[in-house]
Amino acid sequence: MTDEMKKIYGVVNSILILAIINNEILHIDVKYSAYINEIEIKVFSRNTNYLRGHKRKFSCGIYLDNPSALKTLRSLKNELIGLIKREQN
Repeated sequence: MTDEMKKIYGVVNSILILAIINNEILHIDVKYSAYINEIEIKVFSRNTNYLRGHKRKFSCGIYLDNPSALKTLRSLKNELIGLIKREQN
């Protein structure tokens, strides 16, 4: 495993931790698709009614083998932190 991939996995883990510890503020769904090496992230309001249709606040897919994956993941992590802060207020 390269240093770049270790950094990528570190940011992915940080995003997962954000999803877990902020579940009362936002619903952050993180999905990994092994066959295409992609992380998909969807963000919903905490009071989303999933049975009646739902509107995403944010959605993004990142291929981990993309040369810009680390930069994109870091940017996404910062965007998620911003969304969480805005929802807290």
